[in-house]
Amino acid sequence: MQIEINDKALAGKLERIAHQDGVPVEQVAIDLINSALDDDAAAIKALEDFLQPRIDRARRGETVDTTVEEIFSQVRAELNVS
Repeated sequence: MQIEINDKALAGKLERIAHQDGVPVEQVAIDLINSALDDDAAAIKALEDFLQPRIDRARRGETVDTTVEEIFSQVRAELNVS
């Protein structure tokens, strides 16, 4: 596999990491990409987990009449933030 890196500073950093780890630069790049993808997947899963109960309640008709501004005001008051 051939990876072309047009950013000289980034290429230099990847080369140093590869040299320290004793692996090809391409492997370092692939590992970094996979790590970033894993982080994105974890963030998306956390968001889904956070939103799903709210979506379920809304589908059951369990909604609130509070506006977003009122919710923010309540949170600011709880946190003593203006």
